[in-house]
Amino acid sequence: MEIRTFTDPDEFWAVAEPAVLAEPVRHSVLASVVDSVRRDPGVYPRHTFYAALRPGRLPFVAHHTPPFPFHLPQADAEAATTLADVVHAEGVRPGGAGGDEHSALAFAERWCTLTGLAPRIAMRLGQYDLPGPARLQWPVPGAARPAAARDEPLVADWMTAFHSELGLPGTGRGSRLAIADGRILLWSDPDPVAMAVASAPAGGLTRISFVYTPPEHRGHGYASAVTASISERQREQGLRCMLYTDLANPTSNGIYAAIGYRRLSETVDVEFSV
Repeated sequence: MEIRTFTDPDEFWAVAEPAVLAEPVRHSVLASVVDSVRRDPGVYPRHTFYAALRPGRLPFVAHHTPPFPFHLPQADAEAATTLADVVHAEGVRPGGAGGDEHSALAFAERWCTLTGLAPRIAMRLGQYDLPGPARLQWPVPGAARPAAARDEPLVADWMTAFHSELGLPGTGRGSRLAIADGRILLWSDPDPVAMAVASAPAGGLTRISFVYTPPEHRGHGYASAVTASISERQREQGLRCMLYTDLANPTSNGIYAAIGYRRLSETVDVEFSV
């Protein structure tokens, strides 16, 4: 098995694209990161991509954008274990690993053997897709509109708040690109009260994320409305929709199921601690 390390997103994509196109749901996060780094490296100033290469097999690909955890989207415990050895030898020190459960746990087990740290599953995430039209179970006041350039400060603040509420690092740095692409939808009643973001498409698929309603506007169905609306708009463009949700949050899981999303599988985030 050959492990190759990349910092150039174009060089990495030339190797990774076949794996992404074969399993676009699994690789949605990785594809989004590559797109962002290609267009604005400042979104992820520190970024490294990896590919495990074996004859006759699609590459096993992964990425690391500190301070976010190491991300391993495919199920391949052997490659994940080997990658942990390579990353450790390079002197990289991620604070955790996430993605496919088998790979994330295999990476974590090897990493903690090498470092003496202890693994802890911090979060389990459901991986959902939308097999049919998005639907709302009840009328919601207001209407959807695409975010405009004037909305960038608000969107960036909401992206930062979204990360903060989940206990994740991150800011609204990617808001400019997403607004320019028309990938952010706001729900207004009459002022903006909720948002959702669609990722740049890869393999005919987009990922809905940053579904956020400020605390003072919650309880009115705005999150459901903006999610259903952005999902249907993406479907009208011929794209398949998917999303992640924290399995410990029954509210968000119930919202997405009511809209029509179905659970496909789950992923994990593992933290390393002393």
